Order: sequence, then structure tokens, then C-alpha cells
Amino acid sequence: MENNPTVGVVGSWYKNYPNGKIKKRYVLDKQLQPELLFFYTILHPASMIRKTVLIDNNIRYEEEFSPAEDYALWGRLIGKTKFANIPEVLFFYRGHETNTSKIQAKKMKEGVEKIYKFMHEENPELYSNSYTKKEIRLFNIPVFSYERKACTHYYKLFNCIKFKRKDKIKYQ
Repeated sequence: MENNPTVGVVGSWYKNYPNGKIKKRYVLDKQLQPELLFFYTILHPASMIRKTVLIDNNIRYEEEFSPAEDYALWGRLIGKTKFANIPEVLFFYRGHETNTSKIQAKKMKEGVEKIYKFMHEENPELYSNSYTKKEIRLFNIPVFSYERKACTHYYKLFNCIKFKRKDKIKYQ
């Protein structure tokens, strides 16, 4: 963060346990901010936040979004600072049945829905540039549909074959 004074939030890639999968997230701010409108792209326990960004913008954790208050924090910071992920595994995340995200899954989903709403309302231009939905119909039957949420692309053939593609991570 000392080398990048405009970056207010930094995270990293992480490795899940017990399955050992490495979770690579976008690295650059121009990819991260649009992606934040739809997905967690900064893992909270693997992050650092510049205190001055929080103080200058009067942003803190909001209990009403608990247990997803970390995601709300990122949402409030969109447009106020730059985000980055270090392209290295610097955190190990152990998933288990007693994780808050599993125990409070319903409450977390409700919180995330409220967060999506305020993020999309507070960032209409970023949202409209980050979301596209198209459909091709033949004789009024959906043959192919395409949906883009930030850098993730979803495809559907004949309304039954579904797949998605994520853009390759680009470095500068």
C-alpha cells in the first residue's frame, strides 16, 4: 500500500481448505469495482483497508447488513478509493459447517440482496456499463441467451444448456 497510495483496499488470492482450490480474483481496480456490484471479489479476512479512506468518507460496518457487513463496506467504498488484489496466495480459508456463511446463510442472502440494491442505486453508470442481457429467439422460442455481469459472461442454449466464462485476469 505504501507503493500505491491511491489504493485504499487490497486483498489477495486465497486457497480453500479442505479441497485445496486456489481462488484467483481480479487484480486491477478497473476490473474489481464493476465485479463488486455482483460478487465478492475481495476476501475480507485477506484484506487491508486504508484507515483514512474510512474516516474521510465516514464509512463503517453497518449492523443492518450483518452477517454480510464486510460486503456492504466494499459497496460503500466503490468510487471512493481504488481496490486491488495481490496475485499471490496469501491467505488460507478453511470452510466447514460452522462457518458464519453456512450457519447464517438465509440472513446473509437477505443482507446481500439489500447491498446489491444500494450498490446499484448509488452507482447507476457503473452498473449499466457492467450489466448486459440479450436473447435470441426463433419462432418465439429462446434459442440463445447471453448475460454479462461485470467480467463474468453467462450463456444459455435452448434454455437448458448453461455455461459461464470469466475473462482472463489481465496484469499491467
